Amino acid sequence: MNRRSGGKGFHALLALSVALMLGACALLVVGVRLLLSPSAPAASEGVALSVTPTPKPTPSPTPKPTPEPASTQTPAPTATPLPETRLTVRVVGDIMAHEKQIESALQDDGSYDFSSFFASITPSIQKADVAIGNLETVFMGEEKPYTGFPKFNCPDTLADALKDAGFDVLTMANNHAFDHRLPGLVRTLQVLSDKGFETVGANASKETEKRFLLLERNDIKLGILAYTATYNHKPDEEYMVYPLEEERVREDVAALREQGADFILAMVHWGQEYEGVQDHSQERDARMLAEAGVDAVLGSHPHVLQGMEWLEKPDGGSCPVVYSMGNFISNQQTRPRDIGVIFELDLVKDRQEDQTRLERMGYVPTLVYKSDGRRVYAYDVLPVGAMLDMEDHPRIRRIRSAWEQVVELYGTERALPLTD
Repeated sequence: MNRRSGGKGFHALLALSVALMLGACALLVVGVRLLLSPSAPAASEGVALSVTPTPKPTPSPTPKPTPEPASTQTPAPTATPLPETRLTVRVVGDIMAHEKQIESALQDDGSYDFSSFFASITPSIQKADVAIGNLETVFMGEEKPYTGFPKFNCPDTLADALKDAGFDVLTMANNHAFDHRLPGLVRTLQVLSDKGFETVGANASKETEKRFLLLERNDIKLGILAYTATYNHKPDEEYMVYPLEEERVREDVAALREQGADFILAMVHWGQEYEGVQDHSQERDARMLAEAGVDAVLGSHPHVLQGMEWLEKPDGGSCPVVYSMGNFISNQQTRPRDIGVIFELDLVKDRQEDQTRLERMGYVPTLVYKSDGRRVYAYDVLPVGAMLDMEDHPRIRRIRSAWEQVVELYGTERALPLTD
């Protein structure tokens, strides 16, 4: 074989090798396609190669809960409204102990009993949740003679009779609280405390001082203040018997409000004795008390009745002012000093709104009936409205005239039921 023929053979062999390699590659590509589409039909069927998607399952709807029948459903609880609560306060004027009264209370065994003085009026006092009076005597004890005006000293048993009649609070800010100076005041306050009374307006010491009284009854907080504008013997310290002063009043009202007082009553000893009309100073002080936020003002000291009026308060409400309630018990029989009045304040608290209002202010006319008694005289405080039809009463004309005078002064619409 020559070199040229050898060259041709080599080229032929190379071409054959290349052809074999190309054929193997083609077979390889077809195999790969078949591997990637194992489920596809053959190309001779004339169907384009494609992948069929797997269908997604349709979700089943969530069933809605079947509502309970209306009769079995539990309704939402409804808040029960709080009921209103009420407080009845009854207040009297001057409680005096003149010498003739003390003599009438003397018993055969040497003791003193004043209970008969209040036998007829006790039901009217006991109708109150809180009963208040102005005590114008001192309990100095047996170490001093029992005396009336002008320097009072009364047996302790008067306090027993007042307690049995239904009194709860006795005010001490008046011109007779210091008749026996500090020892008399100290002993008087102790006697009253021992017998269960609350007191306001005077103090035995700076350490035990209380500037006001805050009572809670029937969910109503009643604040009570007591001041005097007149003294027979002025104490060395103001805490002993409180004076009527604007700064003190404003401080006391603010302190009571801070402690939650719903209603504030001021008992004031002022004016001129035996004058049936209030004077300029009383009217001025009444405006000061109302402007300071006091809710009601009840006065004493003149020993006769004086009129009433309504003054505006800073909160827009009205403050009733009774300038004098007259004598509750005394030996003074000259008309009109034998007439007194019990004033009633009916307070109502709306516990939903936490608001307290004065719903009504009424009165019971009273008369001190003095008659011949076993020793000297007998005394009896009468509710005159309940006795108007007693034709056989020895003082029926006096009873009826007392009724007429009180009704003329305060009006028929405020007169409480005659059974009071």
